[in-house]
Amino acid sequence: MPGMESKQMQRKVTRALFTTGANNLYRILQAVNPNLQDVQVYFELLINRHMEAAELKQLDFDVYEGLLTANCSEEDLLEEKKSCEDYDKKLIDLRIRYNNLTSKQRIEE
Repeated sequence: MPGMESKQMQRKVTRALFTTGANNLYRILQAVNPNLQDVQVYFELLINRHMEAAELKQLDFDVYEGLLTANCSEEDLLEEKKSCEDYDKKLIDLRIRYNNLTSKQRIEE
């Protein structure tokens, strides 16, 4: 199914960009005194990529629908959903870390 392969490839690239951005942000956040501007820039990049998440969410949906159409096993469908959830968890974790850092910075000012 060529359309499905194209969507999977597009999603793979989108997820790779997200992972790179998330890893960069985690690295910056681990610093003793992270540069707030760097944190904000990387967070915004990540949010923009993930909010392209409208794009990523649509690709996830399309791939899942393709798996349903291809009559994949329940195990495959569950694995697909768990994979999508992992990206959501990373974004939520980074959002909480970002909010904690920025609110801490405001309190100290």
